[in-house]
Amino acid sequence: MKLYISRIILGIFLVSAPFISAQNLLKHSFTVKGNCNMCKERIESTAKKAGAKTAVYSVDLQTLTIETDNAVSADGILKK
Repeated sequence: MKLYISRIILGIFLVSAPFISAQNLLKHSFTVKGNCNMCKERIESTAKKAGAKTAVYSVDLQTLTIETDNAVSADGILKK
């Protein structure tokens, strides 16, 4: 019985392992000028359209933090 249960647990782990593994995301921070929430929305949406997986802009600090995978250039996103 123990062998049967351990095989089931091992099978579940092997099937779910590819889904659990983390993506290779790179985090970048840039200084971007913007003073209002409308600027924030525009900056974040433009970064996402340019290929960023996530984009968070802080109006107070005027910094944009993005996460990209290896295929996307952070400089290309910054130029947009």
